[in-house]
Amino acid sequence: MQKIMIVEDDRAIREELELLLGNEGYCPVAVTDFTEIPRKAAEACPDLIILDICLPGAGIVLPDLCGVPPACLYRVEPEYASGIKS
Repeated sequence: MQKIMIVEDDRAIREELELLLGNEGYCPVAVTDFTEIPRKAAEACPDLIILDICLPGAGIVLPDLCGVPPACLYRVEPEYASGIKS
């Protein structure tokens, strides 16, 4: 089973992502604080990290996370969407 680390401080968003990913057959691993990422990543060895880039502490430079690529999810306001290429 593939593990996906969710780095999100908003409880509702984190729990919804855990539920959705779990229902799709993934093993979600939740983290609520940037300082937990290195330890949790070393313990869980996730295949993917979904990272809240607006998480408090975002100014901290993240160390190498075992080569796991982070996936950043963000919302684009409609007035800016025309300038974004898929």
